[in-house]
Order: sequence, then structure tokens, then C-alpha cells
Amino acid sequence: MILLLFSAGVGPTASAFTLTGPGSGTVGVSAGPFSVAPNNPLGQSETVTITGGGTPIPDTLTFAGGSSAAQTFTFTASVPGTVLLTASPSPALGNPPTLPFTAYAPTVITPATVLPVIVDDDLMQAIRAFWSAAVITSPVAAVDDDTLQAIRAFWSKS
Repeated sequence: MILLLFSAGVGPTASAFTLTGPGSGTVGVSAGPFSVAPNNPLGQSETVTITGGGTPIPDTLTFAGGSSAAQTFTFTASVPGTVLLTASPSPALGNPPTLPFTAYAPTVITPATVLPVIVDDDLMQAIRAFWSAAVITSPVAAVDDDTLQAIRAFWSKS
């Protein structure tokens, strides 16, 4: 008689997390998704806190013991430049992963950047009508009052 014994083996448990996502974005605009994942199933529950030069949403990710699934977050940079996003697990599990993220200032287009252009009266009337009705009275993008007044003044003089 041959007796075979088998035991349910337990595979390797996580020794670190990975952090992936876009490397750049625009200040004030949500970027993502970013992903945090253990490199194997977790041996215990872990809480990962996201930090670095802006606002991550959510800023804390909770992983259950045994989980190997990735979780995601978005990030909104607060100033132009390169920041280092960090995903710090607690309790500590390997070195916290980091990801450089470059935030670019938003591009601002003003009438001065697209002029001078020679236009006839009909085209100028069409431009005035467009700016005064469609954009100036209900802007699609956030424009502060001073900029709005400057645009109105520019187009009313042209």
C-alpha cells in the first residue's frame, strides 16, 4: 500500500507594493488613474497612504490580508514642477514605491497670443458675436473676473 500525503502549499506573500500611473499632467486638473498593487497576495491587512505635492483621491487605500488586487486613485497637482508621489504602506512592507510626476502650468490663450491678424469687417463682426455671446457670457473654462473684463474690453475696441 502506498500512502500519498499532499499539503496545501502557501505561495509567496507580498514583499512590496508597486505604484504606476501617468508621469505628467496639468496643475489643477485631476490626473490618473494611478495604481497601487502588492507584488503577491498580502500576508496581512495593509493601509497605504499616498503623499506628494498635491491632492490624491482617495489619499488612503486599504488592502485586506490575502489580497493581490490593485487599487486606484487620482491626483491633482497644486503647483507646476516635478513632485514625487509616494505610496507608504503601514505596517511597513519593503521600501515605499515612488513615482515622479511633472505638473505643467495650464496653457492660457488670450486674444493677444493669436493676434495680430488682418481681418475684414464681416469676420470681425462674427468674432465679436462669438466672444460676446458664446464664450464671454457663459465661459466653458473657469475664467476670473479680471480676465473676463480684459477680454470684453479687447474685443469691444477691435
